[in-house]
Amino acid sequence: MRLRLRFTAAFAELYDRLPEPDLEKVNAALDELEERHDQPEMRNTIHVGSAVLFATTTIYPAGSVYRITWCYDDRDHPTAVVCITVASIEA
Repeated sequence: MRLRLRFTAAFAELYDRLPEPDLEKVNAALDELEERHDQPEMRNTIHVGSAVLFATTTIYPAGSVYRITWCYDDRDHPTAVVCITVASIEA
């Protein structure tokens, strides 16, 4: 089931800081998240206090490594995927 994406202010700020060459792969990952959010590889679980977030598969643009953290707008009846961060990670 395709769900629309919503972006937090933190996500938008981090996205705006991405190097231009990395945008194509990050945008492709966002497109994939919109379509495949319900697949296990898109739902790597992250616990932050009492909250449970998901992280996408690893994104590999040239020279960088990223993941997008996200959650549903409503856990029981989702209407959107809320993108929380796009962060560079250690490989």
